[in-house]
Amino acid sequence: MTYERIFVRTIQRRAESVGFGALKRSAQIMNLASEVKSRFAQAEILSTTTDPESVEISFPKTKEVVTVTNENGRYSACFPELVRDGRGGWKEEIGYSEGMLIQGVMWVLSQVDRNGRVEPEIID
Repeated sequence: MTYERIFVRTIQRRAESVGFGALKRSAQIMNLASEVKSRFAQAEILSTTTDPESVEISFPKTKEVVTVTNENGRYSACFPELVRDGRGGWKEEIGYSEGMLIQGVMWVLSQVDRNGRVEPEIID
């Protein structure tokens, strides 16, 4: 049985118990997981949850994990990020962004897939 079929059955059972709104939000996470698999063939979906609606995505090449959560049609994400430290250098830490559209999520995922983290637009 494929991952998508298992997930669809889980969503259907949950929708019966909580109503249509939850089904719509869960469908958004399922669509996100499908979109990730179609754009990033090497990406692995580690887990999905329906309360809250979230998906964990792993990139084996970079060994990094991104967690994406659906919040009323907008997404938030936790991801590795390159930031300035207090001494003018660079360090990697966990970044967080909220209120993103699907395009923003895909941009974050493409950065993590390519670089292993989200990097600033300009690095001096």
